Amino acid sequence: MAGPVKLCASNLGVINKLGLVSVPTYSREMTQDRNLIFHLGVGGFHRSHQAYYLHELMGRGENWGLVGVGILPFDKPMLEALAPQDYLYCLMSRGSSGFGCCVVGSMLDYIYAPNDVMAAVERMASPQVREPLSARNSPPPSRRREEA
Repeated sequence: MAGPVKLCASNLGVINKLGLVSVPTYSREMTQDRNLIFHLGVGGFHRSHQAYYLHELMGRGENWGLVGVGILPFDKPMLEALAPQDYLYCLMSRGSSGFGCCVVGSMLDYIYAPNDVMAAVERMASPQVREPLSARNSPPPSRRREEA
C-alpha cells in the first residue's frame, strides 16, 4: 500500500491513480478570461457547499474560479493550511448511498488582506471578478436582537 501523498496540484495525477478519491480534471489556471468569485471568509460551510458547487460547474466546463479572502486574524490559519495545498482540499460526504470523498479545486487563490490590503482591493476591483460575496449574509445575532 502506498504511503501518504501530499495534497497539492503537482500530485493530482498520483492521487487520481490511487483511485480512492476523485480529483479535478479541469484547468485551474488563473487566465485573463476566467470569471472569478471573490469570497470573504472560506470556512467549512462555504467550502462544503458554495465552493463544491462551483467545483461541479467547473467540472462541466464552466469558466469560473474562486478567490478566497481572509480579513480577520482567525482567517490566517486558513491561508497557512490551504497555501501549501495549492488551495485544494478534500471534501467528505455521507448520504443514503454511503460515503464519498473528492478533491475540490475551485479555489484558485487566497488573499489574507491584512498582509497586503492593496492586493485584496486590486483583485476585487479586477474586471474578472463577477461576483463579490460575503460570508455574512445577515446581521450577527447580537444585531438581530437589537433590531427585533
